[in-house]
Amino acid sequence: MSSNYTLWLYSAWGTVRGVLPEVLHLRYRRVVNQTGHYRADNVANRLPCRILVRYCAALLRLLEADSRIEIWRDGRLEMETCWLVQRVRVLHQAGSPAMIEIGAVPALSLLARRIVAYAVGSPQAERIAPADVLLKALVRENWGSAASDPARNQSDWLRVAPDATGTGAAVPVIALAVARQVLLDVAQQASAAAHAAGTLLWFDIVRLTPSILEFRTYSGARGTDRTHSARQLVLTPDTPGVQQISFSDDHEDAVALVYAAGQGAERTRQIVTLGDPARIARSPFARREQLLDARTARDDDQLATAAQRALAQGQPRQTVQVQLRSVAGFAYGREWAWGDRVLVAVAGQVIPATITTVEVQVTYTGAGVDEQIIALLHADALPLEPARPITPATDETEITFQQIQRGAVPSASQITIPAHAHLLVYGRYLVAGRLELEAAAQLVVLN
Repeated sequence: MSSNYTLWLYSAWGTVRGVLPEVLHLRYRRVVNQTGHYRADNVANRLPCRILVRYCAALLRLLEADSRIEIWRDGRLEMETCWLVQRVRVLHQAGSPAMIEIGAVPALSLLARRIVAYAVGSPQAERIAPADVLLKALVRENWGSAASDPARNQSDWLRVAPDATGTGAAVPVIALAVARQVLLDVAQQASAAAHAAGTLLWFDIVRLTPSILEFRTYSGARGTDRTHSARQLVLTPDTPGVQQISFSDDHEDAVALVYAAGQGAERTRQIVTLGDPARIARSPFARREQLLDARTARDDDQLATAAQRALAQGQPRQTVQVQLRSVAGFAYGREWAWGDRVLVAVAGQVIPATITTVEVQVTYTGAGVDEQIIALLHADALPLEPARPITPATDETEITFQQIQRGAVPSASQITIPAHAHLLVYGRYLVAGRLELEAAAQLVVLN
């Protein structure tokens, strides 16, 4: 039995215009942490939401740039978002009534409209904080109430959720240098850095009211976490709706050790070295090294974050992919949903995976309604040995070292190498200030 869809149209300011009449075809696609654009040659079809309706002159006048469309399915707002109209096209085909084609993008695409509009070295462009807190601060400073330019403050329309409190799982601290970069790209970098440190981090812009949106972050699962016993969902090749499950173990492009090179030149260039002992020990030839050019990083924290991210991206590719269809008895919106975290049984293993992509197509014909829903799942692939998260500076500890090279300890300053960490120094190292080693810390000097 097909679901019931209602498409509400609003102005860009959130004023209701009414229900879209005479919908002929609806297709929309959401991808976690992305806008969902198709990579197709036909530019007209790249937008992730496409709606065909019968031509109506009154409707055409209402369809303006950033008009909002909400898709309600069986009485629920689909995927917590609204869609912003970007393209309107009138189609005339021989022998058929005229149609209006509407192309739209999810509210998350707003992050692609702003850059981090602050200079290199400014506190807004160089951050060290838990990844979710860092992201929310960047959105506030470039879309919201903390923007230095009042003209960029759109907090009446786009809010930022409060920073998380309580006893939930801690999100790792990361360091990023992001001056003049696109905000969506920065959010994806922060998510990748958190992933590299062993935590899944998702972000989205959701619809609160017809006029107000909110930026949120999610740790672990964007939707419902169905990996625990109370609500566990395990997909197998015999699960209804599963079209294909594939598992691959690919070591061809694996990286075992990263040299992240920052500012300076030759002997004075900052270098952070980060390796995965488990990967290195797999064979006599497994120490595959990578030089990462990270000269935009201004300190060791930012270099360490870049090295963590590169090492995570270079892990052996143990890939699990699932193609899933919504079918009776195992339906989208009931047994599973976009953003859910589930388990996949394949190759003798049970592997956590996220439903990253959902595409819905609805066609209205004289014979009835044809609804097709397809989902893609990808394994979480968290690092087996996550790099130790960076900790922010405190009065007692200037920086946590993990195979980090620094050029000097400046005069009148103090650096403490924390317990079980070590400072790896290449060549000359000038100690003009105070250098302390806590229990089980190491200072290793290589000539």
